[in-house]
Amino acid sequence: MAAFSASTLAIRHKDRVGKVFAFAANTVTSGVKEGVEKNPTFAAYIERAGREYEAHSATPKGYETFVDQISKMLAEQPNWSDAQLKAIDTPVLVVDGDHDEAIKREHTEYIAADDPARGPVDPAKHKPFRLSAGPAAVQFRHPALLGRRVRPA
Repeated sequence: MAAFSASTLAIRHKDRVGKVFAFAANTVTSGVKEGVEKNPTFAAYIERAGREYEAHSATPKGYETFVDQISKMLAEQPNWSDAQLKAIDTPVLVVDGDHDEAIKREHTEYIAADDPARGPVDPAKHKPFRLSAGPAAVQFRHPALLGRRVRPA
């Protein structure tokens, strides 16, 4: 969802975005794999997120409502046109793991190929992010980030 948010800002508020790191992004709803919610890894992530939500949220019993609302949103968004994507003049790095549970690989390749300035990072040469891994296991192996741990804020 961070790639969705950053790309939305790059489309609607160009002056507020310097670069976009689009990890596991989709630009249309058809870029998401059918039945992703039934994928065991994805389902385990949603379950773990529910426990974390309950432990840290100001509305600990509201996770099911949150999931219902976000699922509805993700069923309808994003739906950006090719013209909208081509209008992004901010540098965009399109990245995904080689075993993404949710995003179709051909969609990631389509996004990266849309503009020669955008470079896809070859997932076969990079350690994939796994939804079940947790933040300590996430390390991106891109030359610009090599040696740095990337952790959620």
